[in-house]
Amino acid sequence: MRDISGRFYKIRQRYGIAAPRMQVQSQMPWYLRWFAIAAAVGIAAAVAAWTYDAGRRYAGFDQSEVQGELSVTKRDLAAAQAELEHLRAIANAAESRLSIERAAQQKLAQQIRTLEQDNARLREELATFESMFTGRPGEASPDFAPVLARMPAQVQRGAYGGGLPVISDANAPNSDQRYRDSYANMLKMTKRLFDAGVPVLAGTDALAGIMLHRELELEVKAGIPAIRALQNATYLAAQTLKQQDSGVVRSGAQADLLIVEGDPSQQISDIRRTRLVFKNGAIFDPNKLYPAISIQPAP
Repeated sequence: MRDISGRFYKIRQRYGIAAPRMQVQSQMPWYLRWFAIAAAVGIAAAVAAWTYDAGRRYAGFDQSEVQGELSVTKRDLAAAQAELEHLRAIANAAESRLSIERAAQQKLAQQIRTLEQDNARLREELATFESMFTGRPGEASPDFAPVLARMPAQVQRGAYGGGLPVISDANAPNSDQRYRDSYANMLKMTKRLFDAGVPVLAGTDALAGIMLHRELELEVKAGIPAIRALQNATYLAAQTLKQQDSGVVRSGAQADLLIVEGDPSQQISDIRRTRLVFKNGAIFDPNKLYPAISIQPAP
């Protein structure tokens, strides 16, 4: 019994509340513990600062960012206003040009009606203005180009003189193209007058005996049918000059005729291929007349 009691006493003494005190010590050094505490505090502070800053931006309290966005918005607004003013200026200029063109069209239409009512004749000078508006120094004048190789040397030299002076500066940019566009509008105007019923006569201010052919070619280029261009240079011209017996082929009329190789009513340039001329009852051979004035005969 004593042995059992002794053993029980020892067990209670060892594991009971009367057992000796034990002290638990950590194996981490003290400086690492302080470092871990400082890191935790720093992380917590960074998270708090980020949360605070995010809240300010979300709520719109970040003045620096607002000022930056406001500056960008002001620049964009200024650029948009400048572009708007530029577009307004273009629109105003276009509207002004449109008003001027509309007024000019109305005035032109009235003039065409007046010409038609008065049965007035229009004598165009397409060949002359062709060289003025489209001729350039050093280039063969377009009105002479088809026959230049047949002309005397002095005529050939003169054909390279050019037309109106081409000015290239800030006050007259691209005047070369403006000249060409002006001549194209002249051709359009000739066709418009023809369509309105205004009689169109072929001009003769260029080189006599040669440029009349070019006049007829330019009438066709403007859109006038070849057969009507031939009538302009014959019948209509005679009627305008009150020569009732000229410009027609009939019994009792003057026998002024041309014999050409080809069909100028289909290909107007065939008018250059004249083979015989009947004038006042006399017959003339162009192959003999042309050499007399130093011009080579037409092929």
